[in-house]
Amino acid sequence: MLLKEILFELKNGKSIDDMANELGMDLNKLKTKLKNAAVDYDALNKMWDYYGSDAEKSLNREIKQPIKVKDVDRAYVDRHKQTTKAKNVSKNDFDIEYTLFKDYLDTNNKPLKSKKTFTLNEEIYNTIKETSKKKSMKINVLINVLLEKGLTLYNIDIVEKNSDKDKEPTPIINGK
Repeated sequence: MLLKEILFELKNGKSIDDMANELGMDLNKLKTKLKNAAVDYDALNKMWDYYGSDAEKSLNREIKQPIKVKDVDRAYVDRHKQTTKAKNVSKNDFDIEYTLFKDYLDTNNKPLKSKKTFTLNEEIYNTIKETSKKKSMKINVLINVLLEKGLTLYNIDIVEKNSDKDKEPTPIINGK
């Protein structure tokens, strides 16, 4: 049976357990083969679907044969593995610096490098602007809150410079 036929059956109401029994295959082995072919269950929409970039190339394989990850499916499969690992890591083991670095790499910062001043890309600016309008907030306060929450998420202390004119101590976030 081809992967595309299995996907068709799953999309049309057959359970994954029934499919495994019909194929005479261990359930976990079937799930692994499907994941290697970028086929996964979307819990939100309650349906199985293909998430790779070339269904024809990926799904025309026999399920009884080894199903290795093809290049057309690699982006989805790798991303899925990363999110699965992140879900399985306890909060104490969570490497926040690595996560920050990965998030940095995933950001398209080309347009942000051209100027020496702080800028936002257009999509983020428009989102913040619309949110501030809808919520009746000043945009600079909203940006400050978002940055503060983001820095706190990454366990980066926010340190303000004390000036002699200030009478109150400088607040330091995260108790440090």
